[in-house]
Amino acid sequence: MYLITNQDQLDSAIELLAKEETIFIDTEFYRRTTFYAKLCLVQIANCKNQYIIDTLTPLKLDKVKNILLNNQILKVIHSSDQDIQVIHHSLKVIPQNLFDTQVAAELCGIGKNAGYQKLCKDLLGIIISKSYQKANWQERPLTRRLLQYAADDTKYFPDIYNRLSYLLN
Repeated sequence: MYLITNQDQLDSAIELLAKEETIFIDTEFYRRTTFYAKLCLVQIANCKNQYIIDTLTPLKLDKVKNILLNNQILKVIHSSDQDIQVIHHSLKVIPQNLFDTQVAAELCGIGKNAGYQKLCKDLLGIIISKSYQKANWQERPLTRRLLQYAADDTKYFPDIYNRLSYLLN
């Protein structure tokens, strides 16, 4: 897991991620006292690493936008509605070439609106905690537990995606 809080770190991570055919995306945001959710973290993973981009730090996110818009890279997201909303409002882009694992799970007969936690358990036999789902993601510094939670939200995506892709074929 890599926490990205400066431009050099972000540029290096994006350079690696831009070479991938498939990436795995999640977001953490704050929505308690705001009409529009405030994007706090963007987690982007490949099969080896999870990159946690702290969007509350002064970063130029143009290269992140480019990856989100790149039709050559498949973006795997779970239950994408809220993620797309907060990305669109905050970054002014709508990610292209998406695979939603919640939709795929329903098509595979796993259940309607199956959560990420259920997919980890049912498909991989892994129990994950969702105890920090409603955390205040604006608070800094981020605790080790919050960072681990954020990383875990993309850590198991490659295996879930592979399993669902197999079941769909």
